[in-house]
Amino acid sequence: MVVRQVPRIVQGFLSAVSDQLGGPQVRHLNLTVTALLLVGSAKLKTLTHVVRRIGRHRTSLGHFLSRAFWPEADVLETASWRILKSMKPRRGEVVSLIIDDTRIAKRGRSMQALSRMWDHSGARFCHGHTVVVAAIRFRGVILPWRMQLWLPKDFAQAERLDYLKSTEIAAAMIRAFDPPAGLKVRVLFDAAYLCPKVTSVCENRGFT
Repeated sequence: MVVRQVPRIVQGFLSAVSDQLGGPQVRHLNLTVTALLLVGSAKLKTLTHVVRRIGRHRTSLGHFLSRAFWPEADVLETASWRILKSMKPRRGEVVSLIIDDTRIAKRGRSMQALSRMWDHSGARFCHGHTVVVAAIRFRGVILPWRMQLWLPKDFAQAERLDYLKSTEIAAAMIRAFDPPAGLKVRVLFDAAYLCPKVTSVCENRGFT
């Protein structure tokens, strides 16, 4: 299947973030989201086969996603806040901030920030990336909000970057969470994040 026109619903969903991007970036993002919705796969080869206008080779899309400068984190947050506000939350309702991490196994060994880890899905040790993810849950709807790559200590030191534990990343996400006024916030996480660094931020923000 080849799609040459972006559906109106996708254009409308991403219209709120268009002012944060240039023309070519808007086209790439619209087509990428369309392809993801159609095939449900994030593999570049699959996406570029579905949407020909992105380019005949996956390197075109790969460059946009990994090398081109565009505020992907801001785009994600803007889209999530827009959806949440469109649901017209009422004062006193509860919104949940869900924090967890996901591990992504990688076959290559030359990628940056790799670490040896336990892959739960394959029940084996492997090399890969750990990403701390924050999502919003409201009225049963899950909205992705933030994600941050955890950097191994030796890699962070070699690149002269601040080393942060996953709990420190989680605490920073909670500190930055600013939902619509009047909503009660419940922060959900598993025992791996149950520590004073995280719970104290929740208490200071008035979150459950």
